[in-house]
Amino acid sequence: MLSEKVTFYFTEFIINKLPEDIRERVAVAGGCIRDKMLDTEIKDIDIFVQDAETESKLMDFLKSNGKEGIQNSQLANYTYNGKWVQVIRAKYYDMKTTELIDSFDFTLTMAMITSDGLKVGPNFFEALATKHIRVNKITFPLSSLERMQKYIKKGYIACNGTMLELTKALQTVDLSNKEQNSLEFYSDGTPRFLGVD
Repeated sequence: MLSEKVTFYFTEFIINKLPEDIRERVAVAGGCIRDKMLDTEIKDIDIFVQDAETESKLMDFLKSNGKEGIQNSQLANYTYNGKWVQVIRAKYYDMKTTELIDSFDFTLTMAMITSDGLKVGPNFFEALATKHIRVNKITFPLSSLERMQKYIKKGYIACNGTMLELTKALQTVDLSNKEQNSLEFYSDGTPRFLGVD
């Protein structure tokens, strides 16, 4: 089954290679799982952690066993086993629940793999099958708009309901508030809005 193959890939490639004391406190999540299920190129692998101690130990491990890339207050980038890996910093989640994927903006990324296996949000597989962009939760509208453009370039379709929800959320953005309207940059120089959903 495809889900089992994808779970095995990320478990063997990332989770089981980590120090034993942090394996249960990390998750591979988001677009990398979607892309692996669709057998498309994985741009990067996002790793989320349960607490600051795990974040520190994970970053030390990746620094010692890979190549360190650009870091900022939200992301720490590494090349590890020939793949681009991003540690999502300063946002902590309980890995025994779906708290992490419940915080994602679109259903097409609501998947996580932990030492317990694969967890997906409602409509994840439907979003993959139909290539529809559906809103789960919009916390940072500018970041969600940026991501929606990326998904459209990959052949996904934003339905009218998604566009309406995003339009409503964009109307609440305070453009003078740097927390909602500040640009940062990915390690390859691509601009992105501050705020990771």
